[in-house]
Amino acid sequence: MTRKIALRNANRSVVRALDILLSFVSYDEVGITELSQSLNLAKSTVHSLLQTLKDKGLIEQNPENSKYRLGLKAYQLGMRWVKGRDLRIVARRYIQQLSEELGEIVHLSIFAGDQALIIDRIEPSAPFLVVPRIGWALPLHSTAAGKVLLAYSPKEVVNRIVRETKLAKYTASTITDPTELENVLNKVYHQGYALDEEETLSGIVCIAAPIRDYNSVVVASLSITSSVDRCPPERYLELIERVWRGADIISVNLGYQDVLAKAVR
Repeated sequence: MTRKIALRNANRSVVRALDILLSFVSYDEVGITELSQSLNLAKSTVHSLLQTLKDKGLIEQNPENSKYRLGLKAYQLGMRWVKGRDLRIVARRYIQQLSEELGEIVHLSIFAGDQALIIDRIEPSAPFLVVPRIGWALPLHSTAAGKVLLAYSPKEVVNRIVRETKLAKYTASTITDPTELENVLNKVYHQGYALDEEETLSGIVCIAAPIRDYNSVVVASLSITSSVDRCPPERYLELIERVWRGADIISVNLGYQDVLAKAVR
């Protein structure tokens, strides 16, 4: 019986220590009193557990105000987690599910060499478009994936590509006027998605949304590719919602935090 009680007390201490550690998801720095109140624990208990976490390097104390913050070991654990979040591996099951549910082609693309590089592609059981393939580089100004990647790039990158490079015309719908493209990119930035309405290939439409990492940086785009016949304008809203949600879920799994403060689309 004594052993069971000791084990139960040890488990309770572990849970309380973890609760304290997890509290730092919401705090940069915090004092004992605030932690005690938020966790409904005695100050002496909080102090004792903080000392244990501090001894293990998971928590440190700011010498200027005596408040507590995450320590070096916590950072090292976090970075170990980040290193294991390979974009393609994390995104694979979500883009596969999206393709299966919608019956459309889904691409995962990154910014590389002033182009949108396709790093993964899932197609439905009855494919309707054989190109582009994994490893293909697509223009930034005419594709939905490219517009997303460009819209969230630094201003100097946007200016260089829009103003200093030739904007090739692929179809009658391709935007080649720099000012018009800048307006489109500004719209993409604020609305959170981009369209390609037969701007790269005639008869093909595409919708894309940004994927963010743990630093809130846009690191990739998720896009759904369809045909004009399969995707009339009245279906756009459905696909926009799905690509938004898919991009948000992948972002969360890469460590993106902002979306956790709201319901995932």
